[in-house]
Amino acid sequence: MAVATDREYGIFINAELVEPASGELRDLAEPATGDPLGQVAMAGEADIDRAVEAGVLVSMSPKPFNPFGL
Repeated sequence: MAVATDREYGIFINAELVEPASGELRDLAEPATGDPLGQVAMAGEADIDRAVEAGVLVSMSPKPFNPFGL
């Protein structure tokens, strides 16, 4: 039995949950039953560019990056 969560899952870029540039969300369903679970953000080319840029900036930083702030 699937439990509907009514949640939205964003895109994790630069240690932050962000909305997709296109704003596109798709329904997420339980594969066995088809029951709705929530919605998931669909990343596009602009989101990939944003993620790569964030990764490059982090890799150039002299300070170690920890997305959890530890």
